Amino acid sequence: MARLGKIITGVAASTILGPLGPLVFTGPLVISGIKKDKQEKRIKEARESGFRDGVNEGKARTAAQIEKFTNFYLATASLSYYVARCDGSISEEEKLEIDYDLDAIRKNCDMPDWVKNKIKEIEKKEDISWNEVKMYLDKVGIDTLIKLEKDVDEIIEASDGVLAEEELVRMEFNNYLRMREKSNNYFYDNLLSCI
Repeated sequence: MARLGKIITGVAASTILGPLGPLVFTGPLVISGIKKDKQEKRIKEARESGFRDGVNEGKARTAAQIEKFTNFYLATASLSYYVARCDGSISEEEKLEIDYDLDAIRKNCDMPDWVKNKIKEIEKKEDISWNEVKMYLDKVGIDTLIKLEKDVDEIIEASDGVLAEEELVRMEFNNYLRMREKSNNYFYDNLLSCI
């Protein structure tokens, strides 16, 4: 209907004003249509840009989550096997504790294959060092370390009695944990003083 009105207006204008008539009466309508098309194009481009930004942000968050879980998995596995092997072997009771702690990790379908392989590598490594374990522990937060403290105690206490080597490992982990807590508190204290 609107199109018919434009045609009639154009015909009437050409009858009244000659060849310039349609431009005088329909020109503003054409300009208005062009402006509307440009505005719709800008809106469409903005939506597409916003969508791309959202997808990229989602990818970044997903990557950060995968890294966080990966760090947790590797820290848990390395610490568990280090603690269990500190006396030279892993008892059946210690193995059960480790399996209990790592079972959910092993069954995680979303875990990348390279992480699964790294956990298997840690499991097979008879002589994992405290420095290697610290490398993984350094990548997790204090809250995670505090939770891992319970796992350390459970593995140590799983077999008959606590051996001297196990007590040394417990002290080693507790000293590390206290050092991280102090450095974490120091960081936050300094951060707050800057505000």
